[in-house]
Amino acid sequence: MKQDQTIGKPIFSTVLKDEMEKRGLTQEAVASAADASQATVNGWLSGSIPRADALYRLANRLSVTMEYLLTGQEIIGGMVMESLPPHASLEARRLIDELLEKARALDAELKKI
Repeated sequence: MKQDQTIGKPIFSTVLKDEMEKRGLTQEAVASAADASQATVNGWLSGSIPRADALYRLANRLSVTMEYLLTGQEIIGGMVMESLPPHASLEARRLIDELLEKARALDAELKKI
């Protein structure tokens, strides 16, 4: 399992914490979105990995890919998009989120062609 070298935890827990903070989500809200218990979400935040069905529901609720949740990377149009480190500014995060959303929309349109 790939580890976040800065804190020694699986990347999933780091990405989930970041997404929760960015979106103002509580453990209860994440549990509801993933159809899991709050204790299960606490386990995810401590380093465990969700089952595929819970991961799928969570990714859909957050409008991200399962790959992004697990690796901190997203491939859009053949380009690897890295998640920002936790210390990045809110403005940088907002701009990257905006860019990723536009890249996803463009990728979806290109797939229609």
